[in-house]
Amino acid sequence: MPVPFRTSFWLRLAHILDRRSQLDNKASRLVKRNTLGLRPGISAPCLILGVACLCWSSSVRAEDSSADWDGGYAVQSERRSDVVFGVDYGPALGKISGYRNDAIELGDPRFRADTGTAVGQLGRLWLGGALRDWFTFGLGAELFSLEGNGLRVRGGSFIMRTEFYPLYSKGGSLQDLGVAFDVGLGSLMGRESGRLRIDGGSPAHLAVGVFHETLRWHGFVLGPTVAYTTYFGETVDAHIGQLGIRGAFYTGP
Repeated sequence: MPVPFRTSFWLRLAHILDRRSQLDNKASRLVKRNTLGLRPGISAPCLILGVACLCWSSSVRAEDSSADWDGGYAVQSERRSDVVFGVDYGPALGKISGYRNDAIELGDPRFRADTGTAVGQLGRLWLGGALRDWFTFGLGAELFSLEGNGLRVRGGSFIMRTEFYPLYSKGGSLQDLGVAFDVGLGSLMGRESGRLRIDGGSPAHLAVGVFHETLRWHGFVLGPTVAYTTYFGETVDAHIGQLGIRGAFYTGP
């Protein structure tokens, strides 16, 4: 039995609308899927959980790396550390010349005094700290007395002393070979037959030396030293060499 035209039209229209609805549903499901292939209801909690885990692991790694770094304070000293007290003393050989601190006499050769080659003794003492096996620093004083050409000169200086052990990393006896540098401000006087001939005022002072800590017993060390020291200013010029014995005591390690 033939279907009326009006009825068939509505059937076709219903069929078209149903197919379109199915296509729209499929497209909607594809759009709602995220790049991880998870449905929206599942992807958000998973994403939040993953980010939280990543942040926690990064924090743990940062804490571990911080715990491994101690700021360099875990360095273990082997030869010297903590407080150091040192002294050296020995014969000295030098040459000192100068004037009295008088504006009329300065620069006039008639008033210039000179020891020529002078002999005597020189010593130092200092107190400081051994910051590393290869470096120490301290404050102290230097004193000396030399005589030549009937002129006796006495003087000294407050000093800042630094000591380096440049070959410490080589090991063995080279760990105890050191170089010392002194800087300071001093004073010296020279007299001939009781009469003042040299007034050094406040001359600058520089010194450099080499030493070796040959003998070691607990914190005590002892060994030879050789040094050169100079004083210079408007009224004085002094150059002194020393060959002596150096001793020190370290409270650590």
